[in-house]
Amino acid sequence: MSKLAKQSIQTTIFSYVGVVLGYLNVLWLYPYALDATELGTFRTIQDLGLLLVPFAQLGIGHGITRFFPQLENQKSAFLSYSLAFSVLGFLMVTVVFFGFKDQIIGLFASNSPEVINFLGVALLVTLFALLGSVLDAYSRSYLKVAIPTFFREVFLRFLTSVLVAMYLMGWIDFEDKCMNKIIFLCQCACGKEYESKQHDTKRFQNYYRFYKTKPQHTIFLPYSLINTNANKFYHSDLIENEYLVFERKRILEYHNDLNFINSESFKIVEKFINYHNGLN
Repeated sequence: MSKLAKQSIQTTIFSYVGVVLGYLNVLWLYPYALDATELGTFRTIQDLGLLLVPFAQLGIGHGITRFFPQLENQKSAFLSYSLAFSVLGFLMVTVVFFGFKDQIIGLFASNSPEVINFLGVALLVTLFALLGSVLDAYSRSYLKVAIPTFFREVFLRFLTSVLVAMYLMGWIDFEDKCMNKIIFLCQCACGKEYESKQHDTKRFQNYYRFYKTKPQHTIFLPYSLINTNANKFYHSDLIENEYLVFERKRILEYHNDLNFINSESFKIVEKFINYHNGLN
C-alpha cells in the first residue's frame, strides 16, 4: 500500500472519530455541563479567536503549500521564517484589536456582556490556532495529512471534552476554564425587618448580623466585583438602593453551616430560590 493511501485511510479514520467526539460534545456534554450563558460564552470566545486567524496568518499557509515543494534545501529555514511572519501578523492583529477595543466591547455590551471579560482568551485562541494552521500546512507539504488531522479533529476535541468533564465533576470552575467568569448570581428576598424575621433567616445570620437595615433583596456577587482591599467582611460589602450585596468568596469563608463549594453552585441557587419562595 502506498504512503498516500495509508495517509488517506488514517485521515478518514481520524475524521470519523472526530465526528463522533464532536457529536458527543455538542449534543450531550456541553448542554449537560454548561448552562446557556456559559455555553454561549465558551463558543463565542472560540469563534471570535478563530475569526482573527486568517488576518493574522498573512497568507503564510497558502504560501507554504504553493512554494515549499519547489525548495531543494533550507526547508527548515523556510518553516522558521513562516512561523516568524505568522507571529508578526498576530502582533499586528493584536495591536488593531486593542486599538478598537472600545468598539469591540460595544458589540457585546448589550447582548453578551460576559464575553468582555474573556477578550484576552480570544487572542490566545487566535495565537495557537494560527501556529497550528502553519504547522498543518507544513505537514501537508510532506504528504503527512493524517498527523494534523488527528490533532485538529481528535486530540483537540478530546482535550475539550476532558476540560468540560473536569468542570462537570467540580474539579475546576468556570473561572479556571475561561479565566474569569461569574459563577452564580442569586437573590433571596427578605421583605421584613431582620429582627422580626430572625427565626426565618437563621442560616443567613452570619451575614445579616452586621446590618440593622431593611434589605429587599440579597445579591451574592463574585470576588472580582467587590473591594478586595478591605480587611473586614462587612467593610467589603455594601448596602445600596435597598440591595444588600455580599462578596461570594468571603461568604464561603465565613459561613460554616451549609458547606457550599464552587462545584455545588447550582445547589446554592436552588436553596436560595426555595428560601425566597418560603418567605412569600
